[in-house]
Amino acid sequence: MPRYTFRLGDTAYPVDLTPAPDGGWIAEIDGVRYVVRADALAEGGMTLHIDGTKHRAYAASEGDQRYVWVDGEAVALESVRGRIRSRSTGEAGGRLTAQMPGAVRAVMVAAGDTVTRGQTLAILEAMKMELRVLAPGDGRVRAVHVAVGQLVERGAILVEVDP
Repeated sequence: MPRYTFRLGDTAYPVDLTPAPDGGWIAEIDGVRYVVRADALAEGGMTLHIDGTKHRAYAASEGDQRYVWVDGEAVALESVRGRIRSRSTGEAGGRLTAQMPGAVRAVMVAAGDTVTRGQTLAILEAMKMELRVLAPGDGRVRAVHVAVGQLVERGAILVEVDP
């Protein structure tokens, strides 16, 4: 059972997820249980069904920050280190993609540039939030697929980095 801990302001909330037989999840957040199912939307968001009520949602992450927009309200959460499983494959490079639809506000690298882990490669703006695209490890930029002002969809390849 995956366990996460998120901080909202000064309060940390434990989140336990258990797979449900219908393909959804049972989420226990700070001791309260919710039945959750998510259906992907074409533009990159999702419809969340929480205890039978529909909500339109979008999410993005940057390092330990998680940005969530649900039914018009935006919240920034911080994952608490040591409590959240890494989704990294251990590779230092790869294709960096947009986690949600947005506009490219800055591109800080070009093909051939050497980058270090955590270096900002590009900045996207989505739902009035600034999302930094960070180098997953030390490497060399193979290709940059976006330009300032460009609108991108969720999943669009932004930058490719070789270890």
